[in-house]
Amino acid sequence: MFCGSCLHDNTLVAALIRQGHDALLVPTYTPLRTDEPDVSCKRVFLGGINVYLQE
Repeated sequence: MFCGSCLHDNTLVAALIRQGHDALLVPTYTPLRTDEPDVSCKRVFLGGINVYLQE
C-alpha cells in the first residue's frame, strides 16, 4: 500500500455495509491491499498492466 486509499476506501465501505447501506467497492486497476478484511469485489475491471501496455 503506497497512498492509503485502499485502506480508507475499504474501511468506508465496510462501515456503510454495517450501517445497512447497499455499498460496493470495485477495484479498477489493481486488487486492494489492506490489513483488514477485504470487502471489495474479487474482480479487477481494468487490468493495470494491460492499460499500461496499451498506452
